[in-house]
Amino acid sequence: MYPIWYSMTMVVLSIVVLFFMIVKLKIHPFITMTVVAVGLALAMGVPLIDPKTGIFAVMEPAMGKQLGHMVPLVALGCVIGEIIRRSGGSEVLGEKMLQRIGNKRGPLAMTMCGLLVGSTIFFDTAVILLAPVTIAVARQSKKSIIFFAIPMAIAVLGMHSIVPPHPGAVAIATALNVNFGLLIMYGLLAMLPGVAIAFLYSQWAARKLTANGTIDLDAAYDGGTAQGTEESTEQPGTTPVSGTDGAPSGSADTTSGTTAIATAPARSTTLTALEGHERPAVGKLLFVLLLPIVLILIQTLAGSFRIGGPAQTVLDILAFLGTPWLALTITVFCAYGLLLTPKVRRGESISFFGMQGMKPVGEILVSTGGGVAFGSIIGASGVGKQLLDTLADIHLPLVLFGFVLAAILRATLGTTTAAVTFVAVLLAQSFDTTSLNPSQLALLAVGVSAGGMCLSNFNDAGFWVLSRYFGISEQVMLKTWTVGVTIMGCVTATIASLLWLAVS
Repeated sequence: MYPIWYSMTMVVLSIVVLFFMIVKLKIHPFITMTVVAVGLALAMGVPLIDPKTGIFAVMEPAMGKQLGHMVPLVALGCVIGEIIRRSGGSEVLGEKMLQRIGNKRGPLAMTMCGLLVGSTIFFDTAVILLAPVTIAVARQSKKSIIFFAIPMAIAVLGMHSIVPPHPGAVAIATALNVNFGLLIMYGLLAMLPGVAIAFLYSQWAARKLTANGTIDLDAAYDGGTAQGTEESTEQPGTTPVSGTDGAPSGSADTTSGTTAIATAPARSTTLTALEGHERPAVGKLLFVLLLPIVLILIQTLAGSFRIGGPAQTVLDILAFLGTPWLALTITVFCAYGLLLTPKVRRGESISFFGMQGMKPVGEILVSTGGGVAFGSIIGASGVGKQLLDTLADIHLPLVLFGFVLAAILRATLGTTTAAVTFVAVLLAQSFDTTSLNPSQLALLAVGVSAGGMCLSNFNDAGFWVLSRYFGISEQVMLKTWTVGVTIMGCVTATIASLLWLAVS
């Protein structure tokens, strides 16, 4: 094994090369991470050809196991998101929330909408679906859009990072063999206070910026039309958000998108509901949004009891129904039957929504696969073991180690899913996770997810979607969005660390 200084130099150099190839050369993340993983393997002495320890003998099984578990969950999540998007349910939820809470508490209402819609719909789609309501509330309140858009997007990112079927959460749970129900339970316990504190910060920052005259209110009220809505506003050297004809894909994972830097789509390509479709009741929408989470939590609770007899059969059935794959399948049928009118169902089958919703699945999976490949090589090369030995020497808790490493990669690469997947695979291959109890594994996953929330900046596609869609300048984005999501991640990791002590 090489000295620690050499191993760390090679890892840091690999990350620098990743950043250069993705951001500057604009090479697809999957191709980039595959090439860099092979280069790192050669530098660390991993055998070229060996049936067990060769470069591709290490990478292929790791990707197969990880992606095999992710495919059905991500695909079904995309279909659910497509049905909700086309039904117009997100707008209904926003309007109803405002009616109940009132315009004076508009920022809180939009934050709650972000939590609910973000539980099932991926980041970019959720933000764009909630944009019309967000802009309308800003106009009525005569306040800057940042009072509403930033906390809403922070809430969406929090759910996107923690709750299945989002790719990052699924990838971490798969790599570390985490119970989905425990991940949701501990994730929400740690993440919701983070959202609350980030919400308070966003309101304080918005008041300070508007008092200083930093915000152009006229540009903010039209949701960014002052910066151009008929065509994309593109930063020098950036590429559009992935999607068909310049629009974001129906359920694409912007925070782990195909490009490290992206800008908002043209307003003319904004996602729209089905024409002539009657929007669903808010009760039906809440049922569909919460159904998979409730089923998965029931599975976790039912699987915790072994009481025998007929009652055990009932518990086994509940546990079976809460299996993530089946829970999401049930939700697809419920969404199709409850959110769409009979007229729409006669015209468009589930197959139609399946084909539309699954378009971004391949993109999500191959980008995630690149992170798996990179992480598996670092684990096989022995670097991961050296990192963990160093961790033990400096007495840094395992949860915080995962958090810090994920945050560094997230800031460097701009992709949440690849960053957290890499860290989870590294931990799984370099640390004996069987020594951890189920709660500790779930909290370790939460810590890694928290790192993936932090330090969103210019190399993050979600940064540009939010900036360009709502007409928020880069300077203000850094002061509100970047700091806000980092606060959320730090609070989440801190609470996860405290819970770790409680369950150890």
